Amino acid sequence: QVLSRFQNLQEKYLNDAEILKKRGETEPVAEKYMDAVMAEEVKNIKSPVTETARRELDRLLKQAENYPI
Repeated sequence: QVLSRFQNLQEKYLNDAEILKKRGETEPVAEKYMDAVMAEEVKNIKSPVTETARRELDRLLKQAENYPI
């Protein structure tokens, strides 16, 4: 039961990032994407959540640096 809170934590982080992104909050969005990636790293799993979070984080950082996307 204790671990059930952590089963879909990466999905919660990804959803939180999407909500924050709609509000235009760049730094908290990056943090949530990193949280999603790290949650799966700790569990030693890789899923579409990881891929999406990494892709969005890369896009966000390039955008912040005015790097062509």
